[in-house]
Amino acid sequence: MPETSTLRPSALCALAIVTRREGARERRIFLGASAAMIALVLGLLASAFQRMALYEAAYGYTELRIYTHSFMIWLAALLSLFLLALLRNRAQMFVAGGLASALVYVALLNLANPDALIVRENIGRLHMVLEQPRGDEQVDAYYLTQLSPDATPTLIGALGQLDSASWQTIAAALAEQHAQIATRMNTSGWPAWHLGRAQAQWAIERAGLATPGGR
Repeated sequence: MPETSTLRPSALCALAIVTRREGARERRIFLGASAAMIALVLGLLASAFQRMALYEAAYGYTELRIYTHSFMIWLAALLSLFLLALLRNRAQMFVAGGLASALVYVALLNLANPDALIVRENIGRLHMVLEQPRGDEQVDAYYLTQLSPDATPTLIGALGQLDSASWQTIAAALAEQHAQIATRMNTSGWPAWHLGRAQAQWAIERAGLATPGGR
């Protein structure tokens, strides 16, 4: 859905550039047609956004689902900005605003820490599922071990909520992650320093998980 929708703003931009709108009537027709197309795309985005929310509620969060979900919000904002630029007949507003919104989107995505969000939501969702009559579902511990070090402090904080098998899987992966971070620092020195990796390393050491089987 997002892949096909990204064609719409580019197509509208191309039309806005090549279409001759010298008279007021031509401008009104083009604006009306553009507004109708944007409204239809926004409707499709709203439907896709709701379907993605239901999918996440049923099967949990992944990086791809979070990026897709958040991209829909940015795309809706971009389409709205394009319509505003058309209404005010200021193409430079869309260019500058589109670049600014992209930078804001990337910044907010980094501040939100998607990997930590996945841990919180998936483990929280597991508890909600276990309160229902069906209690045979477990968290995907292996997937959580594939997340970046940005998720490690949150993952360590949630270890006490997991079953023994999941705990062992994640604890072993955290010990390996700690060893990899230490090796990188020893071989590459300070240029390899990264805030997320440093916080992960400290969290693993504080939790006593720096060695396999530690608890």
